[in-house]
Amino acid sequence: MANIGDPGSYKTLSSAAKNVNYAYEPTNATEAFLNYADVLGAKNETELCKKACNEIIKANQADDKLHNYSKALSIYSKYFGVEVLPLLLKAVDNANKPFRYSVLNLAEKTGDISATRQWIEKAQKSSDEIKAEIIDMLGRRGDELAVDFVNENLNSASEMVRTESINALLKLQGKEAIPVFVDHLAKGQDIEATKTALLQELDKQHLAPVAAQLGKTSGKTKAAFIDLIAAKSGTQYFNQILSTTASANTDEKEAAFKALKRVSTYENVDDILKLLLSVSGETEIAETQMAAQFLPLRELKLSKKQPAKFCRLLIQPIKKSELLRYFLK
Repeated sequence: MANIGDPGSYKTLSSAAKNVNYAYEPTNATEAFLNYADVLGAKNETELCKKACNEIIKANQADDKLHNYSKALSIYSKYFGVEVLPLLLKAVDNANKPFRYSVLNLAEKTGDISATRQWIEKAQKSSDEIKAEIIDMLGRRGDELAVDFVNENLNSASEMVRTESINALLKLQGKEAIPVFVDHLAKGQDIEATKTALLQELDKQHLAPVAAQLGKTSGKTKAAFIDLIAAKSGTQYFNQILSTTASANTDEKEAAFKALKRVSTYENVDDILKLLLSVSGETEIAETQMAAQFLPLRELKLSKKQPAKFCRLLIQPIKKSELLRYFLK
């Protein structure tokens, strides 16, 4: 009966769903009524389709029946497009997070720039949690009208809102957002989220804005910029990284030593060996040793030295006296 979509079956199918309180049970009355609403839409029985959807929405506000509510919204969206927007704007206030996610999935694909504008207005009046979720949807939606609003929320007091703003801005602007992300990271907030965003868009040839922050930042923030340079093999910034291995700040120093293996080239072999002579901590020795191992040894000019011994010094625990004798030959 539901699959036929006869308008005359409306009362029967609606009553059957009501009688079981829209629960899922052996007769599948609720599922049948939902399918019926879908078939009505497909057959262009628009008024009855809307009536059925509204009836289901009204009767399924309880937390254990939100799946029916979600399905009715999906049917409404499928056949009436942007007309579902007022229903979505209302539904997103629901306390159930998975349900809100289903609502915003529909919102992502519904309407044009005017719909984007309404979602921005909605977000401005919402709690931080719901605002963050709307910002996430706006990023997926891809309408650049949202860029200014998302940018503003990088300064939110809520970490949740800031993090979703970073992710949304990445989707909306891609590489164009790099200067904004660099400035945001320089403030020392949302370090991991901002690093992740920058890693997706930076490349070795465009690390200058990142490297410029090495002399302007400190601590975990400076360490984050070092991590970015290392991740993109920024060998042109070897000297800056090397100098930071002498930092009194633990975060900076650790990041610099870890970065060495990614920013060193054969031209830096002397600096790496000198560093091996100067360090004493096990971790520092191991990281410097690893940096030497990563050098393209086939390009080293070792004709006057002993390649076999050189390699052995890099892969075995180092005795400084032995390295010193080798280095001074």
